[in-house]
Amino acid sequence: MKELKKSHILPFLKSLDAVYDVYLPEKRGKDWAFARFDSDAEIINKKPVMTILPPKKFLLPHNEIISSCESKENDYQNKEKKIVLFGINSFDLHALSILDQVMSRPIPDANYLKRRKNIIFIGIGPERMNIFHNGYDLFLEEFDDSFLAIAGTPRGSALTDNKYFTKSSKKPKKILSFRDPILSQSDKIKEAIEKSYGSRFWKEIAETCFGCGICAYVCPLCYCYEHEDNFRLDDCSNCREKKWTACFLPDFFQVAGHNFRENLPERIYNWYYHKFVRFPKEYGVIGCVDCGRCIEYCPAKINFKEVLKELISKK
Repeated sequence: MKELKKSHILPFLKSLDAVYDVYLPEKRGKDWAFARFDSDAEIINKKPVMTILPPKKFLLPHNEIISSCESKENDYQNKEKKIVLFGINSFDLHALSILDQVMSRPIPDANYLKRRKNIIFIGIGPERMNIFHNGYDLFLEEFDDSFLAIAGTPRGSALTDNKYFTKSSKKPKKILSFRDPILSQSDKIKEAIEKSYGSRFWKEIAETCFGCGICAYVCPLCYCYEHEDNFRLDDCSNCREKKWTACFLPDFFQVAGHNFRENLPERIYNWYYHKFVRFPKEYGVIGCVDCGRCIEYCPAKINFKEVLKELISKK
């Protein structure tokens, strides 16, 4: 095993910045957001934080051109410079390992997988939590004055050949397993949601919910999108764009002039059903890593865990 002194984090990042585009969490007011590493920086954050948007934004851009009459290939090219995402917390690493499954089967998302290969993920924290399938290339596990370097892939192992890493006698800490008690009741949640279809319960939630979709945008495991075709008559060019959307939005379910989930209560139910019923059926886990973003940024201050507790109590 190797370790990295805390005092060597900054020079390590500067050495990476000479080869890669390095991004890491940066303070924005009271929040955090991923930003390009400033090579002139003298101080950086060495603690795990929760960014407004999760790392999924690097893998699934909010807006990308997927085809164009001006190009025979997809907009995304392997020639793009490789990226390093530094300082990812355990919740987001857990989500990445699940998102990898979603984007790999049954129909692989080629652009996602290309980006996945071009991004090096470096996690950080006092310990690894709920990470049983590596979502990281390298995890820096905090000790007193250093970080133990735990490689999750050959790429991560290669990073420890950097001159700032030294041999270590430290051993990795036990991976912690933590889940809010309500999220451990998956069978009860599934049964309660299925039985609640069409009930007044969702109408009551809709009286508070704005249907804005913020919870879906900030969720590391929401990935709904839409295609938009754009045409220009002046030069006859056209392209197809892939854009983020959310199942809470009024026109999300509109197909061929018909909206088959026109009412907000139905769309709210659909979100809960997908996360806690359909997702486990397809991937063996719920579609939530309990990062708390949807609670933090909901303008209506809806706590989905309180919703689940109330729903189970009404079963």
